[in-house]
Amino acid sequence: MRFDFPQLLLLAPALALLLGVLSWWARAARVRRARRWSAAVGAQAQALGRWSPIALMVVGLCATAAYAGPRWGSRTVRTETKGLNLVVAVDISRSMLAEDGSPSRLERSRRQARRLVHDLRGDRIGLIAFAGQSFILSPLTVDQSALHMMVDALDPSLTSAGGTELAAVLRQGRELLVAADQVADRVLVVFSDGEAHDSVDAAVREAERLETAGVHLIVVAQGGRQGAPIPVRDADGVFLDYQQDENGERVETVRRDDIINRIADAARGVVVTAEREDQAGAVRELVDAYKRSPEATTTASQDRSQAWVPLLAAAAVLMLQAVTRRSMALASVLLALGAASAPVHAQSPRPAGDRAWVQGDFAAALGHYTRATDRGGSDTTWYNVGTAALAIGDTALARRSLERAAASSEAHLRFRAL
Repeated sequence: MRFDFPQLLLLAPALALLLGVLSWWARAARVRRARRWSAAVGAQAQALGRWSPIALMVVGLCATAAYAGPRWGSRTVRTETKGLNLVVAVDISRSMLAEDGSPSRLERSRRQARRLVHDLRGDRIGLIAFAGQSFILSPLTVDQSALHMMVDALDPSLTSAGGTELAAVLRQGRELLVAADQVADRVLVVFSDGEAHDSVDAAVREAERLETAGVHLIVVAQGGRQGAPIPVRDADGVFLDYQQDENGERVETVRRDDIINRIADAARGVVVTAEREDQAGAVRELVDAYKRSPEATTTASQDRSQAWVPLLAAAAVLMLQAVTRRSMALASVLLALGAASAPVHAQSPRPAGDRAWVQGDFAAALGHYTRATDRGGSDTTWYNVGTAALAIGDTALARRSLERAAASSEAHLRFRAL
């Protein structure tokens, strides 16, 4: 046995003695006042509460011992979770800086990757960045905070090799997933505009190896079909110029659907189009159908906190002291009767907007929801504004409100709004 604050044990006798002295003094004062009324009342008061000082001394000792933090014993907890093996690969080549996506291809990829990591809580996720070369930023892990930080740091400056080597990232993603256990399905999600500067045939061969290894490929397309320039900005994000080739001509980049589709077909994979508003939601819907493997985790805790033992002893002494006193016993009976007559569940009043909605007064419901947004309403409130606006035919307000709700970090609300 050990204590978190053993020095408190030195104060336990002094505290117990202080409580006992105060209790004895209070009882003596009560007896004196009773004797002023009559000798019979004084004798009755003298007979009551003889053990109160001792009881309070025991309570003081137990409470101090609990605050000292006693610890002993051990406990083994076994938990089981189901996880999927998934690797997210993000194209960080300079073509991803084109701003034909909102706000750019790379920034949109980062946002969708963050949402995907957030929605797939409990799954084992790895992270790869690629351009002219491919490198692993994180092996398979369930540490969401670390993954979020790495996704936020994705930038073309992470690699000195230009271009886009799709074959390299497909090979590295396959190797990372194959090294994991074979019970759960393996998924490789690639965010790219498809502008491959390596041999497309080599990328197709690597895609075929993915299918042979049992890896599901999901390609999330970025960019537009029309040519877009690549902005050049300084470290502060200030626009300087557009990227130019060796002849001084402005470089334009375009999404290569032909390459994306060819690679996806070779791996028997799926393409999430760039026009899809919620790409992370689409990926999540796809991976929800894949098999997740159970994973048991055993955690052993040593020197568990046992402060509840002395606290329980103190509570038992106080309860015994209470029920042996006539006034306290009567108060306990009254409290029990009051608790029995009280309603079991206290229901909070329904908001005014919800009451109006249930009654079919959608215009009034819209007014209540709108006033709630003026006071800084939640994403759910914006969703309510959108549905109420739809009910009365105000499609413009409905679109604005539902778009606001569709940016929520809560997956179920985001999907309903979309």
